[in-house]
Amino acid sequence: RKKAYVNKLKELVDGLHAQRSEDARKRRVEVQHLAEIQELRRKVVHTFLGYHSRFEDDRNRWNTILEGGEFWLKQPVTPYRSFRRCEIQKGSRILKGVDAMIRDSASMSVMIETIGSRNQRWLQRKSDDFLARGSSSKHAISAGHRA
Repeated sequence: RKKAYVNKLKELVDGLHAQRSEDARKRRVEVQHLAEIQELRRKVVHTFLGYHSRFEDDRNRWNTILEGGEFWLKQPVTPYRSFRRCEIQKGSRILKGVDAMIRDSASMSVMIETIGSRNQRWLQRKSDDFLARGSSSKHAISAGHRA
């Protein structure tokens, strides 16, 4: 009887050990899955902010990260940005869908371009940058014709 009882306890311990190992494995898999989801969310937010800051006007790209028409964004009403009056709801701006995001990214682009626009030094730097881009594209074009 004693031997049977000891064997039963050993089986029970082995079973509990196997169950504990399986639970630990499941937790590791779940943690890894959550980490993958967080990384994907970071990438989507990074892409969103990139599109928003550089005035991405490609609807397909926006649709890829915004899940079509299901998206909305709440922002404060600001006097230095252009927007439609119909976007104001309860003292906030509510942007719904891809078209609204494209319009908002255009507004953001205009705001960024006008920062420092009345400063002569800023205007000179922008002019120099524009001329430098023009000359580098001319060199690229002429190099392309030579090839």
